[in-house]
Amino acid sequence: MLSHNGCQKLREFTERSYKKTVMEVTSGVWFVLGYGHSNAIFIEGQTSVILIDTLDSRERGDCLKFWIQKTTGKPVRTLLYTHGHPDHRGGAGAFQEEVSEIIAFKPKNQELKRTEALQEIQTKRGARQFGYTLSDEEALSQGIGPREGINYGEHRSFVSPTTVYDQDCVTRTIDGIELELVRVPGEAEDQMLVWLPQKAVLCCGDNYFGCFPNLYAIRGGQYRDLASWIDSLDVILSYPAQILLPGHTAAVCGRERIRETVGNFRNALDFLLMKTLEGMNEGKSADQLAAEIQLPEELSKLPYLG
Repeated sequence: MLSHNGCQKLREFTERSYKKTVMEVTSGVWFVLGYGHSNAIFIEGQTSVILIDTLDSRERGDCLKFWIQKTTGKPVRTLLYTHGHPDHRGGAGAFQEEVSEIIAFKPKNQELKRTEALQEIQTKRGARQFGYTLSDEEALSQGIGPREGINYGEHRSFVSPTTVYDQDCVTRTIDGIELELVRVPGEAEDQMLVWLPQKAVLCCGDNYFGCFPNLYAIRGGQYRDLASWIDSLDVILSYPAQILLPGHTAAVCGRERIRETVGNFRNALDFLLMKTLEGMNEGKSADQLAAEIQLPEELSKLPYLG
């Protein structure tokens, strides 16, 4: 549904939401917003830094490295990828010389065989989806973050993980910091939740962010299992987090606010899934379902579901 004066609202949303910030959200935990298409989080250990995600380009990774060094004076020895999307890994090359371990999860369900045969058309569709050929004026907003660095001639610099877990939960103590790493498939099959019990901080990757969720990429791709995504949001809600740090958009602070926000986000996904299944049982077409299904007003009016 089109919104009155929607173009201006999109511009204002982006200008308001992604001011560059390096914020210490609690002692020893910093949240980096607005320096890339995605966020980054860094945690100060006894002798080193644990970094969660690296922004989307090598150049932005270099900027992130500068802020980590300026803030802590310590090297990044451990890197965690919340998932494999390029906007979260593109800056990894900036840390390659100093990092000792790069941690990720194996996807819960593997990519369909021969998907790579569609790479050519996927690349073209992805360029259209993200507006790579558009000017800043034409692009209006990327929704979940500033435009990716490759729009400005920057380069992605990926580094492969050295530790890839294939179980659902791993507990580690790294340089004095306790971490619980949990595989929570949703927006991506390899999505990782990072729980810091000493800090009451939960890093949720892209399973929650403060915009309407990307339930299916418009460029086409493998089905994103909404039922599993809903289950993963229930996992997030099970933790007594005081601070929730998503992979895009602003932090959510306060236990009750986290429960309300993530709960509404979860209920929106559940509503859409169940209404779609009901309509399919009634023999309705995809076009009919898209035209008919709307969130109830108590959900649709929320700023993070609009």
